[in-house]
Order: sequence, then structure tokens, then C-alpha cells
Amino acid sequence: MIEKGYEESSVADIVHRADVGRSTFYAHYADKEDLLKESIEGLMAHLRQAAVTTSARGAAKHPALGFVRPMLEHVQDMRVLFRALANKPSGAAVQRQIHLALTEFVQRDLAEQQVRLQGSPDLVAEFVVGAFLSVCFWWMSRDEQIAVSEIERTFSGLLAPCSISPSGIALDNLGVLS
Repeated sequence: MIEKGYEESSVADIVHRADVGRSTFYAHYADKEDLLKESIEGLMAHLRQAAVTTSARGAAKHPALGFVRPMLEHVQDMRVLFRALANKPSGAAVQRQIHLALTEFVQRDLAEQQVRLQGSPDLVAEFVVGAFLSVCFWWMSRDEQIAVSEIERTFSGLLAPCSISPSGIALDNLGVLS
């Protein structure tokens, strides 16, 4: 995907790079979309475990932000791949799947913890994930290295002065995540 992008990568490319036979690939996956979905499911399982670990350490985070630190660490670890796919047509399918998975992740956390919000949980999840991915794309487009902790602190700080109500998203001191 780094060389060709997701759309242009074929199953033949994948099996060649992985040094496995086509029959082995198809014994595990229906197609490359199935491989992508399973990979993202693995990422979400990692984020869920990391969020539980962070919560157990007593780090006070809003439930909508439990994914932020581990996802930023993953993005940093996979910087070359993320940069190859971020904001490019060849990475649109991957971006869409990550966006959907993270949105479901946040929605589930909000529902499980019965968080009171200044708007619809679906809208809050969409807003948080959309803003988060925009920050990630910006971060990955930079040549200088910015620490995960700085991106996390800045992102969380940007969300703090927001509120969401039926009339829209407003910048004020009520806090969407207060």
C-alpha cells in the first residue's frame, strides 16, 4: 500500500509481498477488503485493550477520548503507511473504514458509560472522530516531529471549549466533553 496505495494493490501483490500462496490467502480472507476489515478489527481490539489499561491506571479521560492516545501511538508507529494513505484518493477506502470503526468505537464507549452530552451521541462521535482524523492527517503531513503527548494534549484542549446542541456546534465554555 505504501508503494501503490490501497486501491491499486491487488491480492497478487499482497500474496507476493507476504510470500504466501493465493490458496493460503483465500483460506483466510474472501478478498483484500476482508483483509482490511480484519486488520482494522485487530486495531480496534488493540485500542479497546489500551483504553482499558489507561483507565485502570486512573488516567482521567472523557469516554469519547479513550481511543486517542493509543491511536496516536499507532499512527506514529505506522507513520510511513499512514502518510502514504492520508488525504490521498488511493487511501480513501482505508480512511473510510478507519473512520467508521473509530466512530463505532466512540459511540459504544459513550453508550456503555451512559455519558450525558450536549447533543446526539452519534453526532458527538462523528465530530470527535472527524476532528481527530483531521488532526492526524495534519500531523502526518508535517516534516517536523511532534510528540504524541503534545498532539493528544492539543486535541483534547481543542475539544474542551466546544458544546454540541440541537442547534449545532458552538465554541463556548460549556464543553462537549465536560
